[in-house]
Amino acid sequence: MSPVESDAGNLTLAVVTDISERKRLELNLKQANAHLEEFTYVASHDLKSPLRGISDLVEWINEDLAGQAPEAVSKNIERIKVRIGRMERLIEDLLLYARAGKRAKESTPINVEALIAEIIEMHLVPANFTIQQDIRISEIYAAKIPLETVLRNLFSNALKHHNGIDPHITISAEASGSYCLFKVSDNGPGIPAAAQERVFRLFQTLNNNPSSGSGIGLALAKRLTESHGGQIELISINQSSNPSINQSNGCSFHVWWPRFARKDIDE
Repeated sequence: MSPVESDAGNLTLAVVTDISERKRLELNLKQANAHLEEFTYVASHDLKSPLRGISDLVEWINEDLAGQAPEAVSKNIERIKVRIGRMERLIEDLLLYARAGKRAKESTPINVEALIAEIIEMHLVPANFTIQQDIRISEIYAAKIPLETVLRNLFSNALKHHNGIDPHITISAEASGSYCLFKVSDNGPGIPAAAQERVFRLFQTLNNNPSSGSGIGLALAKRLTESHGGQIELISINQSSNPSINQSNGCSFHVWWPRFARKDIDE
């Protein structure tokens, strides 16, 4: 309601908006998230047990052969082990994705420079890589683990998918209104324009290379970011003004993360 002055005197302007449809959509979204979480937990429990049994059987067969198996059989046993490990990681990734729909409420002061340094330190960075930091904000107030998970996924992807030609990765952070804007940029092979719309979907990988992972990392990053009131976006380097990237290819992920605790997200 707003006061309005007119020739007839002071009036009150009332605007009534029907939000029934919005509330219905919110309820449907909450139910979908609950069903996803329930399904993921049930599926992971039903899959983990037989998978563990298969792994044990493979180990017993390997022990029974006592190193006397033909070379082809030994290779196939190793291939089975690799695929069991990949399936176990996929199940764990699905659980992480389901949990990502819940917002962590334990916000604490985070030293941004220390956070970025920790993320870089926990990765095995090849000697020929140049890692540059451009931190222009000292501290934010947020849940550390979800934010760290998002940035770690983005940095890990930049390392893993780089073609190794003059490798350069930049991580930056700056204030952007009520948000902290993080950027993870690289001068690697980049992401084709046709694939950029689907990179945040589940199980999307750009190639069949085993090192590409399960295709959940970016979907997890998006789900975590949005559930905490933020936004994530893929920017093509050739559209970016980042001066530290000296090639026209590569990609840059921008993450807007709230700098302060927000009650409206909980509501």
